[in-house]
Amino acid sequence: MYNRPLVVFPPPSYEFNLKENITYNLTFTINHSIGDNLTYEFYITKNNISILRYNLSYYGNNTNLTWSFTPNFTDETYSNKTNLSLFISNDLYPQLNFSSTWNLTINHTNYNLSFFSEIENKTGVASPYQMLLSNYFKDLDASDSMLYQSIGFNYSWISGGTGITVRVVNWTNGAIPTITFSSTDDSSGVFRITAFEFNESNNSQIISEIKSNNFSISLTGEGVAAAPAPASTGGGGNMKESLKVISVKIVVPQDILIPNQNLIQIPFQIQNNGQTTLKGITLSSVILYNNELAGDVKITLPLTYIDELPQGKSRNLTMNIYADTTKSGKYKATLYANVSSPKFFDWGDFYIQLTKTNESEAEKLLAFTEKLIVENPECIELTEVVKDARKAFDEGNYDLSKQKTDEAITACEDAIQQKGTLQYATNYVKDKFYYVLFATLAIFAFGLILYVYKRVRFNKFKREEYIGT
Repeated sequence: MYNRPLVVFPPPSYEFNLKENITYNLTFTINHSIGDNLTYEFYITKNNISILRYNLSYYGNNTNLTWSFTPNFTDETYSNKTNLSLFISNDLYPQLNFSSTWNLTINHTNYNLSFFSEIENKTGVASPYQMLLSNYFKDLDASDSMLYQSIGFNYSWISGGTGITVRVVNWTNGAIPTITFSSTDDSSGVFRITAFEFNESNNSQIISEIKSNNFSISLTGEGVAAAPAPASTGGGGNMKESLKVISVKIVVPQDILIPNQNLIQIPFQIQNNGQTTLKGITLSSVILYNNELAGDVKITLPLTYIDELPQGKSRNLTMNIYADTTKSGKYKATLYANVSSPKFFDWGDFYIQLTKTNESEAEKLLAFTEKLIVENPECIELTEVVKDARKAFDEGNYDLSKQKTDEAITACEDAIQQKGTLQYATNYVKDKFYYVLFATLAIFAFGLILYVYKRVRFNKFKREEYIGT
């Protein structure tokens, strides 16, 4: 008989205390007397959203499952407790599931400052020219709103640079780190940038530093006459500047269905399919439900600013979609790209279809039950119960629908077992009946043959006696 799996270890009172970027082997013992494969799903709650971190199919007959888990640099709980949840289900009988939750604390580990993308040479760019330093240097602690670790920047003239003024905005308190080069005349120079990582508890103590590559900047001074910028023709259209077509295109995904996940990552692309370089592209997003801003579905963009996108080039990016799957509906999402130079913007729309977690589970369970009833005639009397479950599902009462399907499955299993017992008893009675009937017929046939035989002998004896006289 199938039963529900149970978590034997660790107990519910156990608390996990982990640290970012350190690997832990977490052991769980699950008991399931049948001994077949179960589905294990581990979730971590972050900002009131349960995010699936690990799942697999594995035996559950009192064996140990070891999960090798490395909390990433965005998992810190900031000395607060969150939840680690384990959901166990049986593919054969999805209603026989079990879940357990433990307290989880993930402590801070410093993210090392890095220089991850080489700075390209810039030739003939208009003054002032600004670069976003977070496109080249990376430190997740500096952009973490709970920490805002300070990163400072310095620059060095390697050669030239006469007449160029440099202004730096450091990466502190959530500020956007930039370096701006400006000149009133045509000027050029070779530069290098040095980034400093400060101690989180003491902003005067430098704990590491890293240097960029050498790169050249060639500016067209502010005093040089430039062609006037044309007026915008509206989002998504094309403009002409000195007979050059300007166009930026956002390639968004097809419509997205989110049934059982709270967080998914979706790729998209920004394309420059015009005839001039686009500078200072700011990306943003909005989600509407019934033409109003939605609060239960959000999009975050890991990269919101593109310093420069040359003609014919594209950038592959990702967006994170967070959803509250206890609600359902169709949401309209829009991504915007706003170009600073030349002035221009574009947008791309797509839809997010959200289904309730309970709805998805109830629908699967209802389909399983309907199939079970059809394939087992001895359960046909439960058809009305299944109809009630279907009605509850159609009315949106998913808990009642699951309750009805559970009743039907349990009753059907009992009917199947009783049929087996009754079938055995019926076969036994049939076998006994046929045996008695065969024996009776055999005795009757034997008696009939004996009677005929004796009758023939008696008549023969009488005839011989008569002839003899």
